[in-house]
Amino acid sequence: MKKIVRKFYALFTDRPSLMAYGLWLMAVVVSLLTSCNQETNFKRVTVEGKYSIELPDYMEAWMGKQAEASLKYKNEERDVYTIVIDESKKELKNYNLSCNLDAYFKKVCGQSPIQSIDQARFGVPVKRMLKAGQACISDISGKVNNFPVGYRLAVVETENRFYQILSWTHADNKDAYSSDFDHLLESLRE
Repeated sequence: MKKIVRKFYALFTDRPSLMAYGLWLMAVVVSLLTSCNQETNFKRVTVEGKYSIELPDYMEAWMGKQAEASLKYKNEERDVYTIVIDESKKELKNYNLSCNLDAYFKKVCGQSPIQSIDQARFGVPVKRMLKAGQACISDISGKVNNFPVGYRLAVVETENRFYQILSWTHADNKDAYSSDFDHLLESLRE
């Protein structure tokens, strides 16, 4: 790294008009490198007294197409989105629908907004115990409006509800936001 900085410095010290530009450019590069290592801060959001979840503080509420979603957060600049759809087990029973986690997960995979993903490729679903309850989690890749996207779908079964938590971003950014997606899943509380 020191060798690169010396060569970079030597390039611009011979040309005084470029020296200021070079220092500015070096400062920008250093700030970008250090900002990549910053941890995400989270804020707890409570939804209609039913549940709460911690979301990255870079996301804000939005009014999206998914009318059935009880929570919708995004950051358009970073191209990161999260929605939560919750369904009461009591209401499902009123419609004579009895589901376990596996059946509910399969049902969710065949519905909107998952159906809107072109060329959808599902990762192997993984079951995991979260603090809120048992979860079935899968990564999904595909295209929406010809843009490559990466999704993380989690269906969480609690004592009273099923939760569908769907987070997505541009496919190139999926790994960068993976730990944030995991954190919000772990933070779900009823």
